[in-house]
Amino acid sequence: MKKDKLTEYIAAILLAASIVSLVFVFANANISHYTARMESDIASETLLATVLYENNFIQPDSWYASTAIRLISTPNLAAFIYPLVGMDANLAMGISCTVMMVIMLVVMGLYCKQAKFSVLAALSSIALVLAFTKPSDEWQRMIFVYASYYVSHIITLFIILMLYNRVVRKQKVEIWVFVVSILVAAVNGLQGMHGCLFTYLPLLGLELVKRAILRIQNKKLDRGIIFTWTMLMTAASVIASKLTASNNIGASRNIRNAFPKFRDEVWPSVMEMFGLDNYGPLRIVILFAAVVGYILALKKLFGRDKEEPESYSVLLFPAGFVVCLMLTTFTTVEVAGRYFLMLLFTVAVGDALFIMNVKSDSVKAFTFFIAIFGLLQAAMFNDALVIHDDAANVDNYKVAAWMNEKNYEYGYSSFDHANYITVMGNNTAKVRAVNNMKDMKGCKWLTDTNWYPPVKSSDGPTCYIVTDYLSGEFSEFMEREKPTVIETAEIGKFTIYVLDHDYTMWE
Repeated sequence: MKKDKLTEYIAAILLAASIVSLVFVFANANISHYTARMESDIASETLLATVLYENNFIQPDSWYASTAIRLISTPNLAAFIYPLVGMDANLAMGISCTVMMVIMLVVMGLYCKQAKFSVLAALSSIALVLAFTKPSDEWQRMIFVYASYYVSHIITLFIILMLYNRVVRKQKVEIWVFVVSILVAAVNGLQGMHGCLFTYLPLLGLELVKRAILRIQNKKLDRGIIFTWTMLMTAASVIASKLTASNNIGASRNIRNAFPKFRDEVWPSVMEMFGLDNYGPLRIVILFAAVVGYILALKKLFGRDKEEPESYSVLLFPAGFVVCLMLTTFTTVEVAGRYFLMLLFTVAVGDALFIMNVKSDSVKAFTFFIAIFGLLQAAMFNDALVIHDDAANVDNYKVAAWMNEKNYEYGYSSFDHANYITVMGNNTAKVRAVNNMKDMKGCKWLTDTNWYPPVKSSDGPTCYIVTDYLSGEFSEFMEREKPTVIETAEIGKFTIYVLDHDYTMWE
């Protein structure tokens, strides 16, 4: 018995070490190497933090958002951190992403404790959530690094699951639980449809399936008020998304071409997120264990044995994956790895179920295996995100550095480069996006009207940053306006034209 406890203790230490190592690598990437994998969308989130700060921490009407109002997100938190770190937007966002990541992991740990996961199972699931990704892939950027777009949705997912477990155990929806859950659902809805896709629709579907199976088995059902509560949360989230026009999926049905889309787009995207090109054999073992874990859990949940009420909530994770799988297959919505984020948690929780339900000494060996996988991944992430940070050699950074050296504060380029250049220069050289370089009108996407004339002054030298594919449009602009060119510069793929004043207009 003592030897058995010692083995568990060592396994727990190794798992904890892998978790700490992975968190440290992500924190270091966020705080000290924030621009290592920069791109235009991440840069826009960074600049939104400054806009929120300048507008008393409220998203202004002047900001052209992508999908939703931001109420609880990394830019919101970064807006509060921004003045505390000397108006360093990159550092503020790096700290914000790290704090939100830690909060998510803590809330996940609390859920694991409430759902009565063993220590090894809980540590294994958290380690796999951190490790079962690839450097700067969509999963990492959704919840760990640089922008952490979906981290607030995942935090609220675990909160809702803990409330759900409480309701199922007590067989009643307490007033405070109802108020908090509906408020959280509404806030999630105001921030887009992702909360509904990851949490509320899967939870409603889980309740429907659970009740149907238990009815077939002639087993006692949960009280009807619980099902009604899940419907009201889903409704609150959907209605809130409509109120702010944050539901921008804009997709029609795709029944006829569903199979070809699944074969050619959806399944390849899922396989890419599995990352089998990175420690493929290890990942296959982890995936196999997760499948076995869910099979054993389902056998217990819907078998003859009486199971703890909290156990049903683990099925939300595969349910969330199935909802997004159906959405991307049976509609014309774009296929992207970020929509399959629930697959990451499905794998992690499935392995935890495997550890709890397989009665064999080999399970302890499996936890050692997960710990070693986590440590290997930490080393690989550190190499990719930290050691090989080549941001200083990126053309966008060199453009920002040139503008700072020449004391040119304002410039314009396409969306692909504008905010990107601004963030690479840490908001000292302010480059804004135009819809094209022929008309020079402001880009109505992840930008602020206050950045453009006539709100902004048009006086003073202004840089126009042109790539080869934009040179034709820019030539038409030059021919029409015949501006005075103060100087030009060639920097990598960019040609910079410094004109005598700002020729851009918002409308």
